[in-house]
Amino acid sequence: MIISEVVMKLFQATLITCLTINISNTLATITPNPNCPMNCGNVSIPFPFGIGPDCSINKWFEIVCKNVYGSQTPFLKQVTDLKVLKISIEESTLLTENPINFFNCSDKKSPIESNLLPPANLTLSPFSYSDSKNRLTSVGCDVFAYIDSIPDNKIFQAVGCTAECAANMNNISLSTDSDNSNNNSYGGGCYGRNCCQTIIPSYLESYEIEINRFNSNNKNCSYAFVVDNDWLSNVSLSVVRNMDYVPVTLDWDILEYLNEFKNMSSPLKPKYSHCYSEGAKSSITKDRLRCMCKEGYRGNPYLFMGCQDIDECVENPRPCLDDQVCENTIGSHSCKYKTVHKIRPILIGIQLFHAGVSSGIGALLSAFSGLVLYKLIKRREDTKRRKKFFKLNGGLLLQQQTITSVKLEAINVDHKTKLFNSKELEKATDHYNANRVLGQGGQGTVYKGMLEDGKIVAVKKSKLGNKGQVTEFINEVFVLSQINHRNVVKLLGCCLETEVPLLVYEFIPNGTLYHYLHDPNEEFQLTWEMRLRIATEVSGALFYLHSAASVPIYHRDIKSTNILLDEKYRAKVADFGTSRSLSENQTHLTTLVSGTFGYMDPEYFRSNQFTEKSDVYSFGVVIVELLSGQKPVSRTSSRKGSMSVVTYFIECMEANNLLEIVDPAIIKEGCNFESLKMVANLAYRCLSLAGKNRPAMKEIAIELENVLKSHASTTLIGSSSCIPSLCSLLVIVDICVHICVIHRSDRLEDSDGSTILLVSVLGLAFVQMEFSSDAVVAYRKWLGFYSKWKLIIEERNKRVVHKIMGDDEQQYQPLLLGLESHSRIPDLSSVAVEEFLEQRPVACRWWPRLVCWESRLLWLLSGASIIVSIFNYMLSFVTLMFTGHLGALELAGASIASVGIQGLAYGIMLGMASAVQTVCGQAYGAKQYSAMGIICQRALILHLGAALLLTFLYWFSGPILIGMGQSKSIAEQGQVFARGLIPQIYAFALSCPMQRFLQAQNIVNPLAFMSAAVFILHVVLTWVAVYVLNYGLLGAALTLSLSWWLLAIVNGLYILFSPSCKETWTGFSSKAFKGIWPYFKLTVSSAVMLCLEIWYSQGLVLISGLLTNPTISLDSISICMNYLNWDMQFMLGLSAAASVRVSNELGAGHPRVAKFSVFVVSGTSILISIVFSAIVLTFKVGLSKLFTTDSEGIWWGMIIGVLLQTLTLIILTARTNWHNEVAKAANRLKASANEENSELIISA
Repeated sequence: MIISEVVMKLFQATLITCLTINISNTLATITPNPNCPMNCGNVSIPFPFGIGPDCSINKWFEIVCKNVYGSQTPFLKQVTDLKVLKISIEESTLLTENPINFFNCSDKKSPIESNLLPPANLTLSPFSYSDSKNRLTSVGCDVFAYIDSIPDNKIFQAVGCTAECAANMNNISLSTDSDNSNNNSYGGGCYGRNCCQTIIPSYLESYEIEINRFNSNNKNCSYAFVVDNDWLSNVSLSVVRNMDYVPVTLDWDILEYLNEFKNMSSPLKPKYSHCYSEGAKSSITKDRLRCMCKEGYRGNPYLFMGCQDIDECVENPRPCLDDQVCENTIGSHSCKYKTVHKIRPILIGIQLFHAGVSSGIGALLSAFSGLVLYKLIKRREDTKRRKKFFKLNGGLLLQQQTITSVKLEAINVDHKTKLFNSKELEKATDHYNANRVLGQGGQGTVYKGMLEDGKIVAVKKSKLGNKGQVTEFINEVFVLSQINHRNVVKLLGCCLETEVPLLVYEFIPNGTLYHYLHDPNEEFQLTWEMRLRIATEVSGALFYLHSAASVPIYHRDIKSTNILLDEKYRAKVADFGTSRSLSENQTHLTTLVSGTFGYMDPEYFRSNQFTEKSDVYSFGVVIVELLSGQKPVSRTSSRKGSMSVVTYFIECMEANNLLEIVDPAIIKEGCNFESLKMVANLAYRCLSLAGKNRPAMKEIAIELENVLKSHASTTLIGSSSCIPSLCSLLVIVDICVHICVIHRSDRLEDSDGSTILLVSVLGLAFVQMEFSSDAVVAYRKWLGFYSKWKLIIEERNKRVVHKIMGDDEQQYQPLLLGLESHSRIPDLSSVAVEEFLEQRPVACRWWPRLVCWESRLLWLLSGASIIVSIFNYMLSFVTLMFTGHLGALELAGASIASVGIQGLAYGIMLGMASAVQTVCGQAYGAKQYSAMGIICQRALILHLGAALLLTFLYWFSGPILIGMGQSKSIAEQGQVFARGLIPQIYAFALSCPMQRFLQAQNIVNPLAFMSAAVFILHVVLTWVAVYVLNYGLLGAALTLSLSWWLLAIVNGLYILFSPSCKETWTGFSSKAFKGIWPYFKLTVSSAVMLCLEIWYSQGLVLISGLLTNPTISLDSISICMNYLNWDMQFMLGLSAAASVRVSNELGAGHPRVAKFSVFVVSGTSILISIVFSAIVLTFKVGLSKLFTTDSEGIWWGMIIGVLLQTLTLIILTARTNWHNEVAKAANRLKASANEENSELIISA
């Protein structure tokens, strides 16, 4: 788990730092600061306008609120003293004041003369005088008023109008209004008499009004102004005569932000609104960009979620026909017929869809139930069959004997007979694969197998025998299991659940004595000392069986093929298939002669009476094999026609010609003739035809022990041995050959050459002393020294060759991949890499290849793991996307429930499941496959218990969210969404452990396919639930729960029926409830680590709900966190692969490879972080739209927290003792194995 945390922290710290540093200051004002004032006096200030910095879209839309005559009055900051009367978002207009130009009025002066503010100069600003709302109005008699250009106005059209006196109606008014019904000049509006109106130029930004008279005799007061026509229509001109300013309407647009609002693709793009550009009306005018809410929505189109759905059924007095019922929908409404016979075809399609989905789910559940029922019936029948064979083979009797012996303290509990499970032995022998056969004989076939605890054993599958001898067989198994002698193959236990009982022995690696004596291809030759030691050990074992055991045991089949040699070439007596344990009052008579031709006692063959001396005769034949190196029965030229080596041996002994039958290899090595003669005489006595003339096994053992001791203390040079000078010459030649071979290797250091030269000089010195008085002693010392030196050099040569070429004599099996070639280091197995890393130091040129090897294994796992994490996360992501179309409140509620409630549960479940990945990974590395299924079942039990407790959190999520400071409306929507996710908790409880169980076995590709398939189906189901069926927020939540259940079902079906899980999942077992407390403590620590990792980032969403505008804040920050979580899923996949790699290597006992894997995955994480940082730098403008200006402090807090956690975990990893971790993993697996073997598999 620490490794996973390090990977996650390195990745997250780098990514968040780059996000904050590079994009926090770019276009952060796309959304307003929620703390900005929304009103100034009685005037509402909507976005894109704003009061104060960071409240408006840019500086032109910034409003300054001033205190004028005791009241707050808004002014545009960038346009000098331009008072704001009203702002309209729907029409993109701003109502302000404009001065009136007076001419020849005694009580009024012109704006310049009266110090009134002139018309505002709007050049280079986003504002212009509205040509649709304003009119140029002139009041007077025989007056012509027109708009004059000013120098910096680039957009200008000359317009004007003439106001005639009321007495002269011959001329037509220049007014553009068609309604002239009111002919009173001082009524509401201006209609031609003593008053005129005309339109103003489009996009007018600045102007001056000129007033001229074409009748010089008229001295009446005249005045002209640009005014909002709607205002003037409701005001008398007599009122205007007494005013200095009149209202005027300005148009504004956001053309400079066309890309941000029209083509915006970020999550903060205003929803349910669209922006359009008004084309220029002439070559001298410019485009204008306007935004408005879509049909069915109302609000501020410049804000994210600013346009809200309206209820057409309420606002429209008659939205549907009389026989229809109106139902409000998102952005529209629908009309449904009241009667059933007028139902729309779409409803029929929906019902058919419901029927199809229900039928499909029903068929799937039926098929699943049938498969489960079939498995249960098959398992029940198999259990009955195994119990039947267990009783027929005497299992109850063996149990009773074992229990009775333990109670009477007759045996040690550690040595009691173990009853193996038939499935356990099938798995150990790979279903009795022919490639596992060690040997075949008259009593059955022996297979090589490996138990769940990693112990290598030999499983003997006997042939069908007499069913009436069950009691005798059980007695023999019970007695043989008590044998505890170092030179006797240990009977570990048996299996009585099969038709023929299976015997399980300890495995002896070096094969049989027969192979080393008679195989012509065997390069290793047994020396005379080794042969003498083997004979001594075998005699000691037989003496123990005959006399020292509690009940005498006769082997009945002593031969060289039943004598095995261990790794140190110590003898082990094996194959007690025909042996008998007899008490003193029992008869030795047998009705069937058993044994091997060539070793069988002639007296036993004649009388059918097997005695202790029968084993002595067979052992005498084995001694003759050791002396002669010849098979007991064969025709050779040296035997002069005799097929029996025993007969030939007796003839040589009687002719006093022992050297004729002695193995030439013994003579060649330099032997002691006296020891040969003593052993030959002992064999001669053992082969006596009369059993009473043969020595007892005790006497044989004592005599051979004395010969072995005398052989070690006497000289190897005798009258009949090799010539000393010849032996010295052979030694010198051997030294020279070794010098040549070793110096051809460039791996030896200079000190090795000096050692070889020193040894050669000492050898020559000893040879010069061979004819001196101390020649014998000197040569003996030299030979011993040379033998030790030779073994050291050979061992070093093996290590050097192994480092360079790889060991050709041993085949390694990689942990994660299949058997591969050793031609390149990236293709080596974990065992080979462990041995390679053990050599210090490792050349620099090998490190790139080792990194390539580890990276390949890492990405084989993480590639599919990343896909699984992303698709699992996208289930919730897609649900939130569809929920966002229901409205801002629904999105906020779903977001807070998804992060605060679902995120809490997911963190607990995922954290607890990480323990499955750790422990199962170690069990998989140690090849304890059946233990993995038990671990997974324990995890399922704990996860279901946790899901039951979390159900209360989901059900009462509303009060919990309110207690955390969320608004009541958001909490209510969150509670609806959370209650719909209650079934999802139990799907979590099943899916999380099963996915980690499969990942620990490196089964990741099927998981990726299953996750992708469920995701595609989830998108379709969510679209149907939200858009077609209109089930709303609850329907979206229930669809998400259904998708997680589908994922859990397909994962479970794969585990139950896939051949890949045949060995790891052996069915449900009550053992899962044992040892659950230690596993619970492990899951708690794992859950805490991962939960804190997930919760602290999701806590930002909860905190954002406490801001001024919680709806917008929650929507914005939750969307940001959702996109950031995409990167986190990538990181989780990489950390999962790292956990599997480290767990597998620790379980396999490879601490160096585990440590190397940690460094590789950490470097890979840093490299990926750099790549993502480059992506952030490239697309920083787009990514900046995910953040607001107030988020900088939050993100810097996250950076500090992530960096502190990362540094802590790096220090912990560096200080980890990986050898101790291997020991802990081994102890954990050993404890699990002991616990599983503590009870009998079959109950009586």
